[in-house]
Amino acid sequence: MFRIYPDRDAFSGDLTTFSEAVVQYVLDLFAGQLLPSDMSAANILTDPGFMNLGNNVVVRYESAGSDVTAYAGAGITNDDAVIVAVEYGPKTWMNSNRAFYLFDSASLLGYG
Repeated sequence: MFRIYPDRDAFSGDLTTFSEAVVQYVLDLFAGQLLPSDMSAANILTDPGFMNLGNNVVVRYESAGSDVTAYAGAGITNDDAVIVAVEYGPKTWMNSNRAFYLFDSASLLGYG
């Protein structure tokens, strides 16, 4: 889990799209190191309520060349920080409800 203070003034689009861009940025940082370099978005979950933050998004990523799947979520705080969380593991485990419940458990903590 990360707290990032990006330059929001450099982005003029929708803030949910901004959250998606920050998630992709973090996945790009992990590519080839913690995660396979061929991770791509499999689906974007709309209105996931990630950590009760505004303009939030949760994206499921999959690797075509390996057995890795990841959930990555982000939302914007009141002080314009972006909270990002990433959970990854084998597809067989990540396809289970347990994996998403573990990821979503951070949402139960809330923010603030």
